[in-house]
Order: sequence, then C-alpha cells, then structure tokens
Amino acid sequence: MALKIWGLVSAMGVLA
Repeated sequence: MALKIWGLVSAMGVLA
C-alpha cells in the first residue's frame, strides 16, 4: 500500500 511506502519516505525525510 502507498501508506507503507509513504512511511519509509517520511522516515527518510525526517532523518535527512
């Protein structure tokens, strides 16, 4: 689901 991918992108964005 998009939520799973969005979660990964969100985590990377916060870490970036």
